[in-house]
Amino acid sequence: MHIEQTLTQRLEIIPPRDIALTPILQKPLAQLTVLQTALSVSGLGLWTWNLVTKKIQFSCESKQILGYTTEEIYHSYTSFLKLVHPQDVPKLRSLQAYFQGYTSIWSVELRIISKSGEWKWILIRGKGCEWDESGSIVQIAGTLKDITEEKQSAVSLKLLKAIDFNSLSSALQSTVEQVQQGLQTDRTIIYQFYPNSSGAVIFECTSPSVTSLKGIDIQNTCLLPTDTSVYSRSSYHKIEEIATENLSPWQICFLNKFAIRASLAIPIMIADTSQLWGLLIVQDCTSSRKWQQWEIDTLSSLTSQIAIAASQSQAQETQASLTEKSQQLENTLKELKDFQEQLLHNDKLASLGQIVINLTNEINNIINFIHSSVYITNKYTEDLIDFVEYKQFPVPTETTLQLQRLELDFIKTDFLKLVWSMRASCERIREIFSALQYLSLDENQMQKADLHQGFDHVLKILQHRLKERADRRGIQVVKEFGILPLIKCYKNDLNQVFIHILNNAIDALEEKIKEDNTFVPQIWISTEIVSSHLSLVRDNEVAGVGQLKKCKVIIRISDNGKGMLPHIQRQIFEPFFTTKPASRGLGLYISQQIIARQGKLKCNSRLGQGTEFIIEINTTIKPNADII
Repeated sequence: MHIEQTLTQRLEIIPPRDIALTPILQKPLAQLTVLQTALSVSGLGLWTWNLVTKKIQFSCESKQILGYTTEEIYHSYTSFLKLVHPQDVPKLRSLQAYFQGYTSIWSVELRIISKSGEWKWILIRGKGCEWDESGSIVQIAGTLKDITEEKQSAVSLKLLKAIDFNSLSSALQSTVEQVQQGLQTDRTIIYQFYPNSSGAVIFECTSPSVTSLKGIDIQNTCLLPTDTSVYSRSSYHKIEEIATENLSPWQICFLNKFAIRASLAIPIMIADTSQLWGLLIVQDCTSSRKWQQWEIDTLSSLTSQIAIAASQSQAQETQASLTEKSQQLENTLKELKDFQEQLLHNDKLASLGQIVINLTNEINNIINFIHSSVYITNKYTEDLIDFVEYKQFPVPTETTLQLQRLELDFIKTDFLKLVWSMRASCERIREIFSALQYLSLDENQMQKADLHQGFDHVLKILQHRLKERADRRGIQVVKEFGILPLIKCYKNDLNQVFIHILNNAIDALEEKIKEDNTFVPQIWISTEIVSSHLSLVRDNEVAGVGQLKKCKVIIRISDNGKGMLPHIQRQIFEPFFTTKPASRGLGLYISQQIIARQGKLKCNSRLGQGTEFIIEINTTIKPNADII
């Protein structure tokens, strides 16, 4: 049933006893004047509503509250309904509860359009003041009061306090819901901009009959200025009435398509960077709307809180991303370390394998020599035994002939040479196996080691490359060992470094020997201990060992080979860089990785003058430590 028909039905109810039967308008003029003055001072306006004639009378104070003059308001219920916000018209049904005796007074809050075009919240309160003979109410009288400021403050406070910004996602969803409810809008959305300047509606709350904008590109429409730089923290973009806006036909078409009659967009700016994060947009689809300053201020306060929450969320996401990347980097570094360890182990096995191959040839030659020498020695022994067994006195003629045939003097000399050679060969084999055993121990823990002993074993392993051969002279190794304590280090890895550097030195010397057969190849190995504050780059002074706690061991391995060009020298420690066709280019790279654990590795070289590698090992010794 129509609201007007419902409200104007004459309901037969028994009037309360405390209600005066004399209508307010029938009071003496003096009493009315006093009453109107009192109401005017309190900000109240008077009204009466005749349910029979459907006439509504407003006092001057009532019209002034809404900004109208006496002539601008028609005294009819139909005219009054046109001033009420469409969404609030259903609230007038509450009058039925009063008629039926459920409430002692009629009270309702309505949004009524003022002359300025703003919606004002008006508190209307009334009571029956005249009844007919049957006891039915025929006239109601009451007051109206402007509660816009109170309502706005309450709505603003509720919006700002009702939203928990600890969780950005839930806060944004709560924001659109609370704003739509508080401001009585048809559509509330949060639009987020992406780094590529595109964007999307990420949260939305709409009335049941309103079409959703999710998934719709609303950029480059009148809702969003094309140039986003026009936004600032205090700016906003609004549409109040389509007819009065300077819009193009296609913009009007877009607005009509989604039933947008009024729109207000407030920017969400990240405080620290002034970055435009997104927009909070409210829309009305039922009628045009004059956006009020308190609404703009309230939404601006909300967007400031959203911006803080978004900034914190970005910071948390950044921190989470950094943590994830840090973990990824940590995993990558661990994998790299494992790879380096595996590479080091593989190179160690490869180097040892190559050494074993070279030494196998040497051992094979020694064994062949011993084998052939044993045959000759055995024959010499048999002849000498025969001679001793048949020796008689006086010496028979056949014995004399046998002694002459044996060439005893030659056998005596050659037999001793063979025995000593076989003994030396056995000693060499023994040295080889001892050195191999020393270098092949798989010890990954730091331990105290005698560096000089390590060099001795390495040189024994490389002896087959250092000794004189038919096609070249031998390579001289000059050792200038200083006084060193036992050094805590990765012994096997350090020996591997010595092998790599000495092999490279031998290669360089062999190349120079091919060019000059008069060349005398030499390798110098020196060791010393210096104070920890001294550098590789300048001359080092030997420090008193008894006074040291932190110190450095300096190892120099140099040769008088061909040397290197500067651009070659700059690349020698890079992985897989090599100037040798059969090399993998990992020897010096791995050597640097090994030394870097507790020191430095440096190379000095000049073309035509040779190359020097300097190893610096940081170590700590106790005063009065054992020196070797």
